[in-house]
Amino acid sequence: MPWQRYVGDVAGELDDQGRRRYRTVFLKMPRQQGKSWLLEAQMIAATQRPGRRTVVYCAQDGNYARRRVVDELGRAKVAHVPPLRGRYRLLRGNNGGLLEFDDMSSIQALASNEKAGHGMTVDDAVLDEAFHFKSLDILNALQPTMLTRPDPQMWVVSTPGYGDDVLMLHFEELAAIAVTDPDSHMAVFDWSALEDDDRTDPAVWRRVMPALGLTITETAVADALRVTPPAEFDRGYLARRPTAATVAALDLAGWNECANRGKALNLTGAVTVALEVDVDRTRGTIAVAGDIDGRVAVIVNCEPGTRWMAQAVRAQIHAHGRTVVAVWADRRSGLGGVIDELAHLGVDVYEVSAGDVASAAGTMFDLTSGDTAGIVHDGQAELDTAVHGSRRRPLGDGAWTYSKLESVGDVSPLAGATLAVAAYRQHFPAGAVLAGFS
Repeated sequence: MPWQRYVGDVAGELDDQGRRRYRTVFLKMPRQQGKSWLLEAQMIAATQRPGRRTVVYCAQDGNYARRRVVDELGRAKVAHVPPLRGRYRLLRGNNGGLLEFDDMSSIQALASNEKAGHGMTVDDAVLDEAFHFKSLDILNALQPTMLTRPDPQMWVVSTPGYGDDVLMLHFEELAAIAVTDPDSHMAVFDWSALEDDDRTDPAVWRRVMPALGLTITETAVADALRVTPPAEFDRGYLARRPTAATVAALDLAGWNECANRGKALNLTGAVTVALEVDVDRTRGTIAVAGDIDGRVAVIVNCEPGTRWMAQAVRAQIHAHGRTVVAVWADRRSGLGGVIDELAHLGVDVYEVSAGDVASAAGTMFDLTSGDTAGIVHDGQAELDTAVHGSRRRPLGDGAWTYSKLESVGDVSPLAGATLAVAAYRQHFPAGAVLAGFS
């Protein structure tokens, strides 16, 4: 396709010494545009340059990379190219795959981790599906292997991710600088929609989908638009990183309406307490819910680790006395030790079930949606950040909870606040404070 030839021609430009001008090629584009064919052609072309050359291919995991190099490239495609027939061999192992030519140049599949390429000297590297990389480990692993090579080139290719795609974000920042720097050795190709582009506009599709009209029809895109959630359509078809408003577990506009910013919340009546911890157990959250002017108010306290939590809950009970009507926690979230310590301290903890968790998420969604805010919070940074980065994890039959793995950042402050609010609503369905507890 024309766009493939264009990218290949520019990326292959040579300087006065016959070396490639660009050390880095960054390509951001929607899915199903034909980038795989371009990358395969580029990798084969790289092995045909003078000298023994090593090309490595990395994607979301080692198994996928091995399948691409050995099965799709080696067996399905190179085997049918007459000039290459009989000039290579295929090796498939547990730790990777290898397409080796008769001059010992090779295309190798690598695992996608911080050890990738260690002990190797690499001429060309392809980081495909780069949105999967949640850190710069793969970059830090491969760049030193190319340092001594006279004509190296690294390709970084992908659609964007959801905000936790650290590698893509890093190269997008570099690309923004490179396009205005005449001395840059980075080639940038960006087919993506702007933030204010209308996802339903065919003119936008034609601008950001270089294969439209060649291998993709507008009818097919229109059909996909009808059945694809906005966040997924933006990312997959427009190469536009979804905004928090399209992917967050809660309604962000509703959440902001619930804010009581600039005025600290003071819970003096009956309260419920809930505990949560992040996925790595590196930070714990204690959430407290109560009543302010007929609405459920919630505040959180987040500290490193979990060893502080039991004593903090006991102190909370001493501070509020008999007005602490419930303490909720989920043993499956990694709080078993804290729950047992609280039992030793004489604190009864209600251990929530999966049904409680799903019901709590639904309650929080209802209270933060619609025209009337059902809760109030004071815009704590930990809580706001958790809400904006929150993602859902399905529990079946339409039920869901927050995903600690898929959320951007630590969602446990929101998870804790959700349990505390649900506990309060269970004890006080109408939102009124029980007589004698004020």
